Amino acid sequence: MKRYSTVIIEDQRMFRDLMRTLVNSSEHFEVIATANNAGQGWESCREHQPDVALIDIELPDHSGIDLGIRLQSLPQPPALVAVSSMVDPVTTTRVFDSGFSGYVEKNQPPDIVLDALHAAAEGGLYFTQLVRENRRRIFNDVNAINKILSQREQRIVSQICRGQKNKEIAHSLKLSVRTVENHRYRIMRKLMLDSSEDLLEFGQRLGLHHIE
Repeated sequence: MKRYSTVIIEDQRMFRDLMRTLVNSSEHFEVIATANNAGQGWESCREHQPDVALIDIELPDHSGIDLGIRLQSLPQPPALVAVSSMVDPVTTTRVFDSGFSGYVEKNQPPDIVLDALHAAAEGGLYFTQLVRENRRRIFNDVNAINKILSQREQRIVSQICRGQKNKEIAHSLKLSVRTVENHRYRIMRKLMLDSSEDLLEFGQRLGLHHIE
């Protein structure tokens, strides 16, 4: 059975040690390095090329979110899971938009952390209920959509709501079908939606089908 290599980047020693013990107790993961700040975290990930990085977003030298963005520039970037006591709507949006595959509060039970790591390692997403509620609180506000979706993404949602297929959208926007598919995937990820039906309902509820 494959054990996913993991780097833990956390400045609080007690929590870092707790996470290392927890992750190593799983048959699916192995901690290959730990770091107590963003600088060390960058060097550890660059050297060890882990499958997953568990990152505290409140690090003493740089933001863990900024570190996550930087790690995605590596030739073999790790899947990213954020852990923090900060789960406000603004921080939630920044984590989502920065390419993290999971976001877990520090007070969650151990199995939730492992579930998030496993989902990320397998190419999926994992966000706790509180994180999801905070995210929805923002995108239920039509005025906040401008902060979440780009104008092009909003236009694509509008065309989807009007029943257009990817090929039709690509033709009207002078894009390749693959580019439209990639936009669609990112939109679904940003909005935490699971299906095309959910996306259609979301766009219609906020009146995005009127966008030209």
